[in-house]
Amino acid sequence: MEAIELHKRITTISPVMTRELFSLRSGLRPEQIRGQVSRDNLAVYPLGKYRLINIARLTRGGLQDIGFVYVPVPVMTPGNFSECSGIPETTIYEHLGGALPVKEVGRLRMVDIQKLFALCLAYA
Repeated sequence: MEAIELHKRITTISPVMTRELFSLRSGLRPEQIRGQVSRDNLAVYPLGKYRLINIARLTRGGLQDIGFVYVPVPVMTPGNFSECSGIPETTIYEHLGGALPVKEVGRLRMVDIQKLFALCLAYA
């Protein structure tokens, strides 16, 4: 029973998210997000033309404070990362190996989530 309770408190999320997806998941209106970003109350992480919501910085201590454990998966396919972050898959492929860290797994080029998480935490 204890393992089931722990499982309910573990979540995997992307270290970055588009404003649209953050709006959908947080319940904040886009104008509210825009205002909070302009006041530097919400951390952002740049990726090409996108200024993504920096979920890693936002949740750094917050999830633990309410009893959740943040578990970044080590790697994601570009398609799965697109779904979790809201970034178009074509944009992910454009920045893979540049602004997005890449992890080669055999012949696959995966988004290195652990490195991206560290980059997001270090970004000022």
